[in-house]
Amino acid sequence: MYKKYAPLVFLGVTACNTPPIEQNLPSIPKTWSANNQKNLQFTDPSKLKEWWKKFGDENLNWLIKQTLKDSPDIHQAAARIDEARGLQKTAFGGLFPIISGSANVNRGKQLLLGPMTGDSYDASFDASYELDLFGKNREAYSAAEREMLATIHDSDWIKLSIIAEVTRTYLSMRAAEKQIDLAQHNLAIQKDTLALVERQFKAGSASEFDVKRTALQVHQSTARIADYNRQKEVYLLSLLTLTGLTAESIKAHLTDCKEIAGIDLKAIVDAPASVIARRPDINAANLRFIEATSLRKSHLAAFFPTISISSLFGLSQTVLVPSTSVWNIGGKTAVSLLDFGRIQGQINAASAREVTAYEAWRKAILQGLQDVETALINTARYEEQRQALNFAKINAAKAVSLSQTRYRQGDNSLLDVLDAQRHLIETDQALIDVESSYVIAIVALYKALGQY
Repeated sequence: MYKKYAPLVFLGVTACNTPPIEQNLPSIPKTWSANNQKNLQFTDPSKLKEWWKKFGDENLNWLIKQTLKDSPDIHQAAARIDEARGLQKTAFGGLFPIISGSANVNRGKQLLLGPMTGDSYDASFDASYELDLFGKNREAYSAAEREMLATIHDSDWIKLSIIAEVTRTYLSMRAAEKQIDLAQHNLAIQKDTLALVERQFKAGSASEFDVKRTALQVHQSTARIADYNRQKEVYLLSLLTLTGLTAESIKAHLTDCKEIAGIDLKAIVDAPASVIARRPDINAANLRFIEATSLRKSHLAAFFPTISISSLFGLSQTVLVPSTSVWNIGGKTAVSLLDFGRIQGQINAASAREVTAYEAWRKAILQGLQDVETALINTARYEEQRQALNFAKINAAKAVSLSQTRYRQGDNSLLDVLDAQRHLIETDQALIDVESSYVIAIVALYKALGQY
């Protein structure tokens, strides 16, 4: 009978033996394409630890410290690690025998030839063990172990991402505060100009059109202050979710800061191979690919027979039977001869998940390279813009001073003064925006390097 079905088993096992994935991972460049930047500095990876402290802002340091302690996302990541460790222990237990024991004691009366009263008891120990000849349980345990390690890397990536997001949000909030200070300063100047024009209008030396045009700038600056206040409040609300703190605790701790932190930081970088080897998200993707391969092998082993050994030893005594011991030992084997494609379907699904995990790993490598290159390009270009706008600000301030002097001398119209003031305001605003974008690009670079 067994010989009759043996060819079917052999053909099924042969058909399900899927080949491993042919890996074609992206090539890792020896250096970054942005390496021609004059201010690009390679650094020791150890100097990337606690990189947010390089911004020199105690308020930011306090926020990061509280975030690592109170963030809901970080707490969730820790819970997922505990869950993965529990599943790993479960899979590890499948490599060992299952041993159980039971005991029962009672007292009663039995009727046979006559009523008999007495005690009875029984106790037994039994064990069963599946011989993992084809590696099904071992591969399942290997997959659970890889998932646990991947979850740890996930937690590291979550921490790094949240630290970067808290830093970015905090710096954006400080940039909004700087814009508020600038707008309030400009508003005071514009109000003085409006008061001067109104006096001239009353004296007959200015037109109503001049008054309305000057008042327009006053109202525009007032509207900008309202918008910058809105941005500041929105950034503060974002910090509440990221850190897990209350608005009162953040407001009570943060001191005034009129400058954007880290504006003088220079772009630093590490070798591409080191970045790829260090990034937690890439390591997690690699481990999940290995996990998927182990799960495919575990499903593949289901085509082979399962062999298990069981044993029993017990003691028993009843009213009718004196104390005695019982025992047995045996073995069992089972093989699926015809399951209408159930096992093959599971193997096909596992193979597809393996391909998905491999492509996710490949994409993570590409994303890691892109993140660093993008951050390097952004820092370089924003630095160029910052330098140009600093010169433009000097020119705009000089133009305002000259236009006011010429206006008082009667050589310029009020329109020239207002136009010069508008250019200065726009240049100041653009400079603050670029400074904010520059330090945020530095934050993105630190995150892309994969260290916290």
